[in-house]
Amino acid sequence: MKSNFYKLLFGAGVMLSMASVQAQCDGQRYLAKIFPNAPTKTTVTYSTTSQAMDIYEPAGDVATNRRVIIFAHGGSFTSGSKSEQFIVDLCKEFAKRGYVTASIDYRLATGLGALDMQDSTKAYPHVMQALSDAKAAIRYFRKDAATTNTYKIDSNFIAFGGNSAGAIIATHVAYVKTLGECTPQVVSALNANGGIEGNSGNPGYGSSVQAVLNYAGALLDTNMLNAGDNEPIYSAHGDADGTVPYAKGQVLNGLSNIVVFGSGAMKPRLDGRSIKNQLHTYVGADHVPWSSNMAQQLEVEAESAAFLYSVFCPNYVAISDVNADNLAIELYPNPSSNVITLKSDKAISSVTIVDQLGRTVLVKTAEGSNPQITINKLNAGVYFAKVTFANQTNIATKRFVVE
Repeated sequence: MKSNFYKLLFGAGVMLSMASVQAQCDGQRYLAKIFPNAPTKTTVTYSTTSQAMDIYEPAGDVATNRRVIIFAHGGSFTSGSKSEQFIVDLCKEFAKRGYVTASIDYRLATGLGALDMQDSTKAYPHVMQALSDAKAAIRYFRKDAATTNTYKIDSNFIAFGGNSAGAIIATHVAYVKTLGECTPQVVSALNANGGIEGNSGNPGYGSSVQAVLNYAGALLDTNMLNAGDNEPIYSAHGDADGTVPYAKGQVLNGLSNIVVFGSGAMKPRLDGRSIKNQLHTYVGADHVPWSSNMAQQLEVEAESAAFLYSVFCPNYVAISDVNADNLAIELYPNPSSNVITLKSDKAISSVTIVDQLGRTVLVKTAEGSNPQITINKLNAGVYFAKVTFANQTNIATKRFVVE
């Protein structure tokens, strides 16, 4: 059985004053979508390697100390761009929550295809180029905060996220801090691109991140997670992923000589190192299922936001999706805009609907094992149906999305 609630999460590795934390932990900014209009977008060149990124800012926002999330697209390091729809959607939705967000281009393995990327001697130099570019993007924001202050950011809070190859970039940006953590082959590829910090520009500013959003990513080795790491990480991964294995395995459906440790393999190491983390396993799912499933996309975005909020606002407790012992329950359709139906093998006595903050928004007395709940008056977003069973002490909670 999953635990009924996520553990209370305390902030780590972030320099925020108590006044700043209190001001940013009111249950609105960074959690609720308080800027509903389309965010503004600016395109800039951020590196000496001529890479561009699209920066999204909340429409109408007047705050001057805003958190940042940088995202990197997927594409096996051979294709893709900052216009990847999943990443663009994330940037827009997080901007509506009050973040400044960015989708970056990074150097690709031009002229190489998937077959070439199966060979570590050909792949690693290009992966490390991408890593170098990503760190330049982080430094770009810190340089801006220290000089022109164009984007009015909190330079002490920059998170990095990515999808597939972009998630591999994200995990290594966060957790690989010294050459001593790397194999000789990786060290050689890093040194050819400026070492740990890379040589893609904006020198003199830090490239650390305060959190990671890992969508179907991996680490080359979980031993890269060591005593110097404390960056919280949210992960989503299909456990039947053949492109980036969920556990330890070879990338690209086992045809590569590159072995990685996916989200499922990372979790025990993260737990053992007391690094705050959350893993959503999509059972039976292949690579990046959310890229073609809007309900799952909304789910991972909402969970990511709640995770970041709970970590850096330690008085907040998010609610998890949980089935009570031996009580099977289904909720459908999901997402829905009008009515949801609950189906259980036991009689249901009541259903309480709560929002992401744990606030009760609807209570319904139910009879039987198949009640329907009208939800057409709820605002769009993620909610939880807390189900109480007749003659049972346990409660089951099901997550659903209102469109």
